[in-house]
Amino acid sequence: GWSFMRGLGTVTLVAGTRTYDLASDFSDIEFRFTFGDADGRPPIEIVGEVNIRDMYNAADSDGTPLFAAVKAKTFASTAAQTWEVIFYPEPDAAETISYQYQKNPLQLSASVLYPLGGAQHASAIEAACLAEAETLIDDEGNGIHEQRFQRLLATSVRLDMHSATPEYLGRNIDRSDYR
Repeated sequence: GWSFMRGLGTVTLVAGTRTYDLASDFSDIEFRFTFGDADGRPPIEIVGEVNIRDMYNAADSDGTPLFAAVKAKTFASTAAQTWEVIFYPEPDAAETISYQYQKNPLQLSASVLYPLGGAQHASAIEAACLAEAETLIDDEGNGIHEQRFQRLLATSVRLDMHSATPEYLGRNIDRSDYR
């Protein structure tokens, strides 16, 4: 997965509110919702929306959220799809939680000049589109655009790996003498 396709979002919980909007470029949850404090609370489990409704039907309670359901909001063809999250039980205190998510790429326009990944990946994405168009027109999988795309893809992979891989992972020490 491309590092530039992942985002880190936050939701500020408010006592008495179950449903919250997710990031405007949200497309899918990467991991569970996590609390920012150090008191060891486990991440909030992701379940289906029907499970959350069943839980509220069984017991309408409040407290620290244990479960969450991510669902699409009502779609309007004039705007991008948006998403929301519903928590159970209903939060009883204000606090901020975090989540990792997959980004939904913005459509290029006069104000959005580059795709996700920026200018350094724009050529590879353009070459991919041209290679696909070439395949659809000629039904041939190895044209000039495909070859250019493969070269640019290799460069993009190296750039992304370099930008997303830390240089230092921590101390590597052998503690066998201290046993």
